[in-house]
Amino acid sequence: MRITVSTAVSCAREAVQDFRFYEYLPFGAILALQIVFLILAVNLGAPWGMATAGWLATRFGGDKVLHYPQFFLFLPNLAVLVEIFLYGLAGCVLIPLAIARIMEPTDRALQAPGAIGIRVRRAALPVLAGAFVSLALLTGWQALLPMGPAGLIRGFAGGGLQGETALWITGMLISYAVSTCFLCVPVVAIQEGRGFVRSLVDGVRRSVGMFPFIYAFVLLFSLPALIALYVTQVFGTLLVIQMRPEVSAVLLLVYAILINLATYLLYAATTRLLLASRQEAE
Repeated sequence: MRITVSTAVSCAREAVQDFRFYEYLPFGAILALQIVFLILAVNLGAPWGMATAGWLATRFGGDKVLHYPQFFLFLPNLAVLVEIFLYGLAGCVLIPLAIARIMEPTDRALQAPGAIGIRVRRAALPVLAGAFVSLALLTGWQALLPMGPAGLIRGFAGGGLQGETALWITGMLISYAVSTCFLCVPVVAIQEGRGFVRSLVDGVRRSVGMFPFIYAFVLLFSLPALIALYVTQVFGTLLVIQMRPEVSAVLLLVYAILINLATYLLYAATTRLLLASRQEAE
């Protein structure tokens, strides 16, 4: 199995050029839920806002985070938790569904009535397991970062904004590298004749085997979203204190839209790359 740079570039180009709303719709459902959450979060003064986003905030941050404008300092952390929940739990069904729709034109078995639903149900458990393992590794990395690497990075890059930026970039690059190792799990799980263990093992093996190309996809498609996330996380205090605190929610909305589109394009390109590698192997 040998993938060339030109093949990877073609897969990325096709993912963008062949955008179909039918394929994207499952990701659109995740985005819609994120938008609903943000609407609830900026309306804590309403009973329905306090009963939902307010309740969730107190579960993770206590009553103190509900005060204005402190809530908008806490909101990016809360939004990350909601994002993890949606892409992990709802995504274990919706992501395989989108991938099945991407594969449908080239997979005759998926074109049979009810075939997509059968494969999605079978793929849900290994996809969820892969998401849990990835999340556990990412949590470990985020816990480890402040203990040792953070001091080294700040010492090398310098203090102030320069050091914080270097630390943020390092954290994101390694976090995305960890996630990349599991990106092929949903693509493999949706294929015919794949069981739970095989989907996980082959998914990780394919991800690692094509790591340079998939990681390049991740960085390419995620870059616009990362810019919005960088401003929100690194300049969060400045935004809340010296500007309108609600700017934080607007940036989170921009990030949610951009990362949602990026995730769809990422899986669209990765699916094409995996199919291309299988054809070359045959």
